[in-house]
Amino acid sequence: MLLFPREPSSPSSGRRRIRIDHDLQKRRNSGAGGLLQSGDGLSETRTTFTSSFPRLSVPARKPSGPVFHASSRYGLESHWRPAPGPVMINRNGGLPMNHGLLPSAAAALAAAFVFLSPAQPPIAAQTQAPATKAPFARKAWTQPRTPDGQPDLQGYWTNNSITPLERPKGLGAKEFYTEEELAARIKQEGTRLKENEEKGRPTEPGTAADVHYDFSQFGLDRAQSTLSWDRRTSLIVGPEGTVPPLLPQARKRAAELAAQNRGHEMDGPENRGLSARCLILPEEGVPMLPAAYNNNMQIVQGPGYVAILHEMNHSVRIIPTDGRPHVPQSIRQWRGDSSGHWEGDTLVVDVTNFTGRNPFRGSGEKLHLVERFTRVDENTILYRFTVEDPETWDKPWSAELAMAKENGPIYEFACHEGNYGLANTLRGARVAEAEAAK
Repeated sequence: MLLFPREPSSPSSGRRRIRIDHDLQKRRNSGAGGLLQSGDGLSETRTTFTSSFPRLSVPARKPSGPVFHASSRYGLESHWRPAPGPVMINRNGGLPMNHGLLPSAAAALAAAFVFLSPAQPPIAAQTQAPATKAPFARKAWTQPRTPDGQPDLQGYWTNNSITPLERPKGLGAKEFYTEEELAARIKQEGTRLKENEEKGRPTEPGTAADVHYDFSQFGLDRAQSTLSWDRRTSLIVGPEGTVPPLLPQARKRAAELAAQNRGHEMDGPENRGLSARCLILPEEGVPMLPAAYNNNMQIVQGPGYVAILHEMNHSVRIIPTDGRPHVPQSIRQWRGDSSGHWEGDTLVVDVTNFTGRNPFRGSGEKLHLVERFTRVDENTILYRFTVEDPETWDKPWSAELAMAKENGPIYEFACHEGNYGLANTLRGARVAEAEAAK
């Protein structure tokens, strides 16, 4: 397969074999009897189709009542009941493997939700978050530890959430929903998915969304996976609940970056976005925020290291935990350079050495993060981070979210296997140019 760069172009961009962006060219809708047919199989909890099992016919099924994973802000307790119908819910909130099941709206929401209450004041938005302390007594739970005595964060986790990073404007300084409001949001999300599965995704004709594949058709809708439900109105903590405005120099920097590529967006693959080229995708970025789908991860520990395998793009982030100095400032990386250490039962990670070619919310190379991972119960890791960049914002800001336990394994994500999207985008541009030249 050839790409279609604009001529003249660099020699390296003319004949480049690119593989698929979303590993979906093998998946198809049979259109018969409401069945999805695929040469792939089902992972245990995400029901995304992978290449590990033989051909399966996967019937849709009617929704069943949700099962709620409820806990305090730091996992006080959990309450479970089985959903009616054939789906049973594992203790950790995952759907067990069932090759005869495609999750419907309510069944997907039945997977789990992690409920965080405002029992303890939220993290100060302008300061680094202190180590987690339980706000009140909770059911007996012993922190598991690795052979070298550190808190055991290992396992499969997801940060899948519908809580936005920034608070919707209409909510003002309201940091938390009431229990009734949260229940309404859960019901609304279930209704949205049910309608999407039955009627297709509502899109406006002629838009990019209208020609994009329907996520729910392939089990990729966020509500078809374990969701971390939160009473927070935004992941950003504090009364403002928003990212501070960009400083003038940051706005200028962003404008200059955009101007460099303006008019050349379709010249060749090097002009396309980082995610279109599979270099770095939002789900694997730092800070670790949820995106559209594939928000699962696996944490593995060894003496002096913590490794995080991301489902999206199948990348592994290696975090040394001996507090070592950062690499020289001349070395810049897509996700920065991480240096971790333990503060009690919390893993604290200092991240610097970002590249300006992968800005986070308009940031530059002075971006600095402090992340905190605290396992607060069997099924929950509290993830918090503080962001600062003196060349981008006039003050630091902080956010927090829960990572819910998930079933494994995580299968390989082959981002560039037959990447027809990238090739066809460039080919379409060449066709449009030829038509305009007539």
